[in-house]
Amino acid sequence: MAIMYVTYSILFGLGGSFLFVSCYVVTSQYFEKKHSIATGIIASGSGIGVIAVAPILQKLLNSFGWQKTYLITAGIFALPCVLGITFKPLVLERKRTELVEENQELEIANEEDEKEMEQPKRRLLDFSPLKERMFVVLTFCHTLNNLGHGTPRLHLVKFSEDLNVSADAAMRLFVYIGITTFIGRLLSGFLCNIPCVNPVFVFMFGLIIDGSSQIYLSQAKAYTDLIVFSFLYGMADGVVFGTFYICILNSVETSRKAAAFGLSALCYAPIIATGPALAGFMTDHLHSYIPSFILGAVVAYTAAALLLILLCNKKQTQRFEAVEENDDHESVDRKDEILEETYL
Repeated sequence: MAIMYVTYSILFGLGGSFLFVSCYVVTSQYFEKKHSIATGIIASGSGIGVIAVAPILQKLLNSFGWQKTYLITAGIFALPCVLGITFKPLVLERKRTELVEENQELEIANEEDEKEMEQPKRRLLDFSPLKERMFVVLTFCHTLNNLGHGTPRLHLVKFSEDLNVSADAAMRLFVYIGITTFIGRLLSGFLCNIPCVNPVFVFMFGLIIDGSSQIYLSQAKAYTDLIVFSFLYGMADGVVFGTFYICILNSVETSRKAAAFGLSALCYAPIIATGPALAGFMTDHLHSYIPSFILGAVVAYTAAALLLILLCNKKQTQRFEAVEENDDHESVDRKDEILEETYL
């Protein structure tokens, strides 16, 4: 068991975090006008994983046992290392070009600011995104929602058995969740790429669906109700997570996207681990799954309401759009220069 804590817990978690953060940040640098769609496509991969991985792993376990199954999955996880070789260092070149242009502008405006910009500050942890109100509000809302978002997945099978639903039928619900999660995350990318659509509205809509699905689950009486819940919950999961990633990447300038994405994950990751434990504690002491479902709905609705801080502040909304448009214009203007410097 001690080996499992070190390998599967620490090493697997660390490697998964590196892979998770880097794939979103790198992809956002390769797409200019359609980076929201690209982000949505990447986010939809987890929905496919929910559908495909579980039956594949079960067949591997039945055929080879758990030890060989771990070796096979280790080989599968090594594939991203090979795919990562195909990435070109566009990010570094773009950051370098941005710093040069910023220094030139500051030289005209203020000599003191110019001296500060000429001395680049290299920090292991960049907390500058915390100065942005939009980043702080989005991260806090997503963190709050994660306190109850994972509860249905934890209790769904047991709750279904209490409604006289077989374990096999209950497991099929996760397939429905996976399908709709894939659709929701893909849909969020296309919606956020539409110029007239504010991604914050899409994020709020997903939170409302999330809370409503858990309210519906608390009133479920038959297997049909569980199927309806699975579709609602999966769609909410797709829209919330897919749109959040897009919003975070667009809430700061290009040079701070990596720091913003990693910092947001650092904030909500502990809550993802805490939420199911809290739900289990409530269920053990209250002898009912309903309170934990209600808690999940309440935090989702609260997170949606807190987004009004951004929607009611026109300056923040305009800044959100300005950052995205500025990144697009800069990418288009410097595309040829960056590619030429990178590939030579």
